Amino acid sequence: MLVASGAEGVSRAAVEAALLDLNAMATHRIPRHTEHIVAACVRKLRAAGDGGHADLDKTADLRASFVPVRSPKGCDLHGAPEWVLPPENLQWASAEARSDYQSRESRCRVLFLHGGGYAYYSPSDVYRPLTSRLALATEMPLLAVDYRLCPANPFPAALHDALVALAWLWEHGPPIGGVAGGTWRRCAADAVYVVGDSAGGGLALCMISALALGELAPGVPLPVVPRPPTALALISPWTDLSASLPSYSTRAWCEKAMRGDCIFSDGGDLASEIESTP
Repeated sequence: MLVASGAEGVSRAAVEAALLDLNAMATHRIPRHTEHIVAACVRKLRAAGDGGHADLDKTADLRASFVPVRSPKGCDLHGAPEWVLPPENLQWASAEARSDYQSRESRCRVLFLHGGGYAYYSPSDVYRPLTSRLALATEMPLLAVDYRLCPANPFPAALHDALVALAWLWEHGPPIGGVAGGTWRRCAADAVYVVGDSAGGGLALCMISALALGELAPGVPLPVVPRPPTALALISPWTDLSASLPSYSTRAWCEKAMRGDCIFSDGGDLASEIESTP
């Protein structure tokens, strides 16, 4: 867990250097070797349906409700984001516990940023098993963001969409009654927690960096965000967009030792896929 206020202690030089690297990726072609690594990784994820060897849940928890966001007038939420809401008939130990939940339902919220190498997936694609369980575990309404994807929308498009969603979530709760078309709760949140998986984790870190720097990218102004996120929870965040650090080899999955990154199998399959890709 990273407390977002810690961004105040980050040096401007470090944040600016990170954003310059990201900005360079938007104007220079990604090396083919990197493209092949990402493509091979995504193929394995899609073939397994959920990450394969990790034995993750393949189906959504249907106790949660999935409510598409019908963007209110003047709202810039991109694509097809959705609310994931915990059930109203949870078992409560006391009336006080239910009252506390009802208060948090409108005042504490989760913003979820999906993974997929910045180029794949959507909130309703493969992520409902995770978002439904997050909503149930936290007992908070969760807004899954549908940010713009690469390569059609290069950096900083996804970052802009994530920050716009953060700003909107600070001011809006889920629809009354938990149904599409319901009356939107326009009420300020007490806390907004950002959960990011894989590329979504990297995107969450970009959000903090941009807010600390005061720019979306060098020379590009930020959208208006009333407050930074209360805290971040990052699930295997993708922080090396060049796919060049030694861990891609040293952390390759080893069947004999049963450790490493299972997405890359034993390393040999991935290497052969990369070498055989024209």
